[in-house]
Amino acid sequence: MDKLKVDIERFLKEEEERKKNQGFTQVYEIVPGENPLRLLPRSSKIFNEGDYHFAIRYFVHYNLFDVQGYRMLVCPSTYKQRCPICEYIFSEKWEKVSSIRRQERFLYNVFDLRDNSLKTLETGPQIYDGFSKLWVDSDWGPQKMIDIKNGCVIKIILTPAKESNTGWNKYDVSITPRVVDLSNLLPADWLDFVDRLETKIPLLKDEKEIERLLDCYIKGIPPNLEEIENRNAIMEERAREIEALGSKDDKVVLTTPDVKKEKEPECFGLEYNPRKDVCKNCNFWIRCREAFLKG
Repeated sequence: MDKLKVDIERFLKEEEERKKNQGFTQVYEIVPGENPLRLLPRSSKIFNEGDYHFAIRYFVHYNLFDVQGYRMLVCPSTYKQRCPICEYIFSEKWEKVSSIRRQERFLYNVFDLRDNSLKTLETGPQIYDGFSKLWVDSDWGPQKMIDIKNGCVIKIILTPAKESNTGWNKYDVSITPRVVDLSNLLPADWLDFVDRLETKIPLLKDEKEIERLLDCYIKGIPPNLEEIENRNAIMEERAREIEALGSKDDKVVLTTPDVKKEKEPECFGLEYNPRKDVCKNCNFWIRCREAFLKG
C-alpha cells in the first residue's frame, strides 16, 4: 500500500486563513437579557488622523418590493446621490408613503465579551441613541467607551416584545465601571477588521433599477412577478408528476405563501440568525430580522 501524502503545512495555512476570514463576517447577535460588549473605533484613523464618531450610518427604504414585503433597499442619499424614492415621498401625502419612508441604520465594530471575538453590530436609532448619550457624557465619553486598554463594558439589554409595555422589542444601553483591557485579546490583524466596517453596508442598486422598483410599487405590480410565475410553474409541474405517480402523501402548494394570513412563529423577533436553516426557510425572515434589530 502506498504511503499517504498529506501536506499538513498547507492545511494549517488554509485553516489560519479560514479563521481570519471568519471574523470578518461575524455578526453580534442581541438576545433577550444582557448583552455585554466592548465598543471599538469605527476605523483605524482615530489613532492617527483623528475621528469624531463611533458608528457608520446609512439609510434604507422598506416595503418596496418582494412578494412578502419588508425587504430593505439602500437609499442613494447614503452616498449623497439622488433618490427617486425620496423624491416621490416628498410629492405625496405622508399617510400614503410613510411605510416606505427613509430610515436610519447604524453599523459598529464591537468585541463580543461572551465569546471574546470581533463582530459587527447593526442597529436602528434606539440603540444608537443610547450609545450617543454615553459618547457626549462628561463622566464617560470616548475614552471610557472605545479606549483599547482602559475602556469599560457596555451592555445592551433586550426586553422582548411580549414582555415590553410597548408591544415592541425594547432596548436599553448602559455602561459599567468594569474595565476590560483588550490589548491581549484582540487578534494581530484587528485593525484590518475595523477598517472594513463600511463594506458591511448592503450594495446600492443603480438608479434605473430603483426607479423600476418604485414604478412597480406605485402601480401595485410585484417587481419579481416573473420569478413568482416561474416558481408556480415549477410547483404545478411537480404536482402533475406526483399525480402521475399516484402519491397521496405529498402535499403541493401552488401559490406563494401569504404571510399576512399566517401566524408568526413563537421565536419571531427574538432568535433571528441568518445562518440558521429555520430562519432561512421561514416566510417571516425579513420582518423577523427587522423586529429583532429594531431599536
